[in-house]
Amino acid sequence: WSPEFSLPKPVKDKQLAEDYKALERKLTRLKDGLDDLTREAKRENKPLYKVQVADAIDQLTGKKKKADMGDFYQTAEAIMKEMEEGLILTPQNKRYTPATMVNYNQAIRALKEYRPSFRISDITLDFYNGFVQHLFKTDLSLSAAGTHIKCIKRILKLSHKKGWHSNMVFAEDEFKTLDEQTDDIFLDEAELKCIFEKKLPNRTQQIVRDWFIVDCYTGLRISDVKLLEKDNFGKDTIIIANEKTDAQVEVPIHPYVREILKRWKGLPPKISEQEINREIKKIGELCKINE
Repeated sequence: WSPEFSLPKPVKDKQLAEDYKALERKLTRLKDGLDDLTREAKRENKPLYKVQVADAIDQLTGKKKKADMGDFYQTAEAIMKEMEEGLILTPQNKRYTPATMVNYNQAIRALKEYRPSFRISDITLDFYNGFVQHLFKTDLSLSAAGTHIKCIKRILKLSHKKGWHSNMVFAEDEFKTLDEQTDDIFLDEAELKCIFEKKLPNRTQQIVRDWFIVDCYTGLRISDVKLLEKDNFGKDTIIIANEKTDAQVEVPIHPYVREILKRWKGLPPKISEQEINREIKKIGELCKINE
């Protein structure tokens, strides 16, 4: 081996010489591929990350086939991977949170139910309208359907920016995210008191009720409430870094919350958002809250 040239030294053995030539061709192909990657990063004035180099090496050595960026799902997988690794940031220049990535995965699942496979060139306004109609048939709310469309538009925009396709249909006015006006409702102190003091028939509803009360009396997003741990609780306040904005917030501990912490010797057992949404309606009915 020649350290100076980073190649095998010439040998007299014919078989070994052939093997070395094959190795030299492989190393040259690898070097040329990485040189191209470096030049592209310099040309676009973008940082080159270790994960991108490792991925390129896998493709150049045949360990991994290059993704077909004309295939929507392979394109989406590549974009979402870069989101999760922090190579692609949000429009606010922040990392995508796990909660946001859940939205992207749900959007992809919904799209696969509508069309299991297709190419980006297949996406037209007719395709968009058909997908929207499909979403409405699944009884999704307008805002939930809008979140799916928003995620898909973002994937198409980012992949187009990378030069992976030329389909600009996502920029059409008709290819729009959906939104709806919602009426915000609230519970007054008497209603919350009723919920807090209500004798409930089972442990699941007791857990749901207590999480709901914690949520009401901290004013935190549900994604932040789910992150609460014992260490977040001080003597009189809860201190937590807001997941969406990274801002640190300090919330007074309400007497109801303090009683819940005492009841469970800490926070209530973990439970899914879906179960909370389902059971809190039943608890509201038990408290005769029906408006």
